Amino acid sequence: MTTEHNDIPDIFKNVAPRENSEAEELQQRAQAVIHSLAESYLDNVHTQIHDLKRGIQEARALSGEERVATVKNQIFKPAHDMKGQGTTFGYPVLTALGAHICALIRSGKMCDESMLNAFEADVADMETVIKFPAYSDNEILAGIRKRLEENA
Repeated sequence: MTTEHNDIPDIFKNVAPRENSEAEELQQRAQAVIHSLAESYLDNVHTQIHDLKRGIQEARALSGEERVATVKNQIFKPAHDMKGQGTTFGYPVLTALGAHICALIRSGKMCDESMLNAFEADVADMETVIKFPAYSDNEILAGIRKRLEENA
């Protein structure tokens, strides 16, 4: 039984559906690229966490403008990368943690021990998120979210 659709203009009624339109092909290719990037994402996160730890350690050994420069040059970039990529690959808490580090750096506050301690806490939380990804939306991360809200 065929139903006539009077609300469809005649020009569209006789158009045969295409198996794969150009837009569908582009979407499939984009999804393949994202899937490929997602596979290497966790490797990149481990590298970024390592870079953050090294930057914090180096900053602790310095003071004044040297410490500020180290924080801006060695801690900001990996934190900013995590902020930008976390949600895309299913880790919104990594985005929040990266954003927290970036906000602390941008705040213009002195790079004192309390700021470095906050960075270390954020990095420890990042490691927890990566170690227990199945709990991303559960109790473990509720504490992280609460700490971030309290320190915002």
